[in-house]
Amino acid sequence: MLGTDPKIVFGQLYFSDTWQSIFWVDNSIILWGIGLGLALALRSRWAIALCCAALLHLGLDLMLHHDD
Repeated sequence: MLGTDPKIVFGQLYFSDTWQSIFWVDNSIILWGIGLGLALALRSRWAIALCCAALLHLGLDLMLHHDD
């Protein structure tokens, strides 16, 4: 995306089916929660940190971008 005009990125590409399908998976509280459960079961510190960070990000997104 380097060199692409931000107006194109946020005015066109952001709303494309491809990008929205990625966001649909990446912004899934259920999937990150399952990931956290697996990370806890495996006692993987890096995976626990990753999943907690993702869930924190999603929680903040809900508060800040609920009307987007």
